Amino acid sequence: MVHSNDGKYNARTHLAEMIALLGTPPEALLQREREGRQFRWRTARENDEGKLCDSATAFFGGPFFDPKGTSPYIIARISLLILILRRVYVSKPYTESS
Repeated sequence: MVHSNDGKYNARTHLAEMIALLGTPPEALLQREREGRQFRWRTARENDEGKLCDSATAFFGGPFFDPKGTSPYIIARISLLILILRRVYVSKPYTESS
């Protein structure tokens, strides 16, 4: 589920799924992400969307977190995953097999 409908990797979806599984990232990891935004590549690279990017942040479509360590996109994605899971488990009631 970390790829778009056309088969391209989607970092935001991947990150949202990891947070849904593991919980909120620790502050130290969020700080490393913020610090990493300043680094630039010597040679720009083209991402899956055809955009030339000079950093990992741009390449993967970041930044993913605001200064408070939250992400509206990720929160929305996690909410959608929860709704899907509820629908799957609620629509299939538990039955004990003999």
